[in-house]
Amino acid sequence: MDYKHLKTLEYHKIVTMLTEKAMSEVGKSVSTKLKPINDLEQLKREITLTAEAVEVLKYGSAPLKELVDCTDYLKRADVGSSLKGKELRNIFMLLRCFKDIVNYLEKHQDITPFLYSMVKDLDRCKDLQENLFKCIDEDGSVKDEASSELKSIRRSIYKNHNTLREKLESYIRNPKNQKYLQEPIITQRNDRYVIPVNKDYKGQVPGIVHDLSASGQTLFVEPSYAVEIGNRLTELYKKEGYEIERILIQLSAEVAAESSNLEIINQLVGKIDFVFAKAKLAKVQKASLPIINTENLIKVNEGRHPLISDEEVVPMSVRLGADFTTLIITGPNTGGKTVTLKTVGLLTAMALSGMFVPAKEDSSFPLLDGIYADIGDEQSIEQSLSTFSSHMTNIVEITKKARENSLVLFDELGAGTDPIEGSALATCLLDLFRQRGLLTIATTHYSQLKTYAYENAGVENASVEFDSKTLRPTYRLLVGIPGKSNAFEISKRLGLSDEIVDKAKKVMGTQNTKVDNMIEDLEQKRMAYESKAKALERQKEEVERVKSKYINENEQLKQKRKNVLEKSKEEARDIVRQAKKESEQLVKEIRKLKRQGSEMVQGDLDRKLTTYGQRLKKTIDKDLYSGEKEKGNVTADKIKKGEQVKLLDVNQKGTILSLPDSEGKVLCQVGIMKVKTPISNLQLLQSNQKPSTTVYTPGKGASAQSSAKNSLDLRGENVEEGILKVDKFLDEAFVAGLKEVTIIHGKGTGALREGITSYLKKHPHVDSTRFGGFKEGGQGASIVTLK
Repeated sequence: MDYKHLKTLEYHKIVTMLTEKAMSEVGKSVSTKLKPINDLEQLKREITLTAEAVEVLKYGSAPLKELVDCTDYLKRADVGSSLKGKELRNIFMLLRCFKDIVNYLEKHQDITPFLYSMVKDLDRCKDLQENLFKCIDEDGSVKDEASSELKSIRRSIYKNHNTLREKLESYIRNPKNQKYLQEPIITQRNDRYVIPVNKDYKGQVPGIVHDLSASGQTLFVEPSYAVEIGNRLTELYKKEGYEIERILIQLSAEVAAESSNLEIINQLVGKIDFVFAKAKLAKVQKASLPIINTENLIKVNEGRHPLISDEEVVPMSVRLGADFTTLIITGPNTGGKTVTLKTVGLLTAMALSGMFVPAKEDSSFPLLDGIYADIGDEQSIEQSLSTFSSHMTNIVEITKKARENSLVLFDELGAGTDPIEGSALATCLLDLFRQRGLLTIATTHYSQLKTYAYENAGVENASVEFDSKTLRPTYRLLVGIPGKSNAFEISKRLGLSDEIVDKAKKVMGTQNTKVDNMIEDLEQKRMAYESKAKALERQKEEVERVKSKYINENEQLKQKRKNVLEKSKEEARDIVRQAKKESEQLVKEIRKLKRQGSEMVQGDLDRKLTTYGQRLKKTIDKDLYSGEKEKGNVTADKIKKGEQVKLLDVNQKGTILSLPDSEGKVLCQVGIMKVKTPISNLQLLQSNQKPSTTVYTPGKGASAQSSAKNSLDLRGENVEEGILKVDKFLDEAFVAGLKEVTIIHGKGTGALREGITSYLKKHPHVDSTRFGGFKEGGQGASIVTLK
């Protein structure tokens, strides 16, 4: 695309903003070369990369650094030149940055698949990075650890240096010597340590004079006792320099060996920096992902000019290419017509450059071959300063270059000459571009172009809104309504007499007055429609607010109810655990009382059982397990003694002992307890078999042992059902005073056997358990010894 026309749209300012967001020299260089893309696949890839960068920045900044472009270093190393320490340090910083980028993208590869695919398979030059880190310090100097020889040399330098300073300091501190010195300090001349000696005492301080002060009163003397050490230091410094040069040559050779990979990394880091610069600029501009289409359609939804501040910019919406390909915008000067042109052109160029655009997300732009703009001689947005000839020069160039799949923007088309001739030229030019199928937007003051838009398919009028009360433009674009110059209204408000304004209207002619009246009527209807639309929008917002409030309150009530139920269930579990604990204690007391066998003890036992039964009944009546209640399925006419049921309020199995009484309650056996409960609290179990054990009744303990069975067959049961039966069976056997019972669980898959044997080990009535012997059922049965 012709950069001259992009510059007219101030595209170069966007490039500058983008370049400032890049951190590396290569990234900045890539940013300065930004331009629209006309290859669909390449454009989609660029937009995808930008979108990934925008998304991943939500999770933290990318590890990009202010890197130097290493291209020149790599070329020199490749031809055998030795690099400086600072240059090697810059290469190390490039490798470390690349490593951090790879790790960053790998961590977020689920949202950066394309960015990660660019770096995941590249050689990171790990060995070179480690060597550079080991040898080169942050300031580019060579570290002691670069080689054992360098470390030894520097140790010797340090030792000799300290020895020399100690001797010199001892000399200048000695009171006898201070009269010879101009001042008691140690300084350097020609890389040798010297002391300032008064010229009158030159013979008192034997040594080599390295310098003389400007006044000639001070001699800088290296004492003879320091010369030998100084010579030794000079030799060591030369050795150090040779060793440093050797190390730099070696590292430069390693860089040369990896120069191809390093150049790829250098450019790739710059490219990624460029992508993230676009993402960072998108964040600043509150921009969104553009849609790229191949239908030659432009849809800008609440687009904002990126160079106007948020406080001043007015969003505008434009559609072009569907119902019409030419849009003619009319209205007063400084009303925002030129801003509209530049906004559409600039946002289109940004989208085609793989950037996000400051508009709503459903904004869409076509793949174009060119964007052409005639908006004056690099004029400001507010005012046109160009002449007719400069306009026409641009227009002639556009007519020659612009073909299908181009966007053409004209500001004040046909202006700067006789209005009749100018409007005629403008009409013919617009017709030419319409026939070519170009997307065209033009601003004008000519009424003839309003008529042209009405009379021709594919052409639409638009205007920038003007508030006649305040005499100020609102900068809103109104598609479908032609604009007025508002010259009469403005003149009257500024003080021009009604007489002159009325005469001017007559001079303008009846036909033009009718057009203006029609436009005014359309404007009033539009304002009335917008007023109703705003009222409906407010109503909709209120409905949404009430709906949202109701949903939130309903969710809060649900959560509150859930919390109450959870708390109730936990309390119920605590009560059941306590009841189980007390029942175990009660069973122990029953066994003890049975052994005593007295009537008095028996009566005490009855009272204890009655009290416990009442307490359990109260617990059941609390209905702490309410929650989502199950419904009973037992009716009075179908109830039978001996049927097994589930008591819903305590979630326990029981056996019906009596038919319903006058209150509709039945007596049920639950474990060792008898409980009265409403029929509605019962649910008939699918598998109804009479319990295999005799119900234990207080006061009849003598016969309990003879009637209780000493074996339980669980074959065919699942683990949960089996455990419930085992629990009841053991309770009855324990009360009956049995010492050993057999539980038949079979072998099968082993699930029931393992579940039962595991449960038996924890049961309070069980003393020990073992599998049956050869004649006792083997591993298909468990022999249980009770406490």
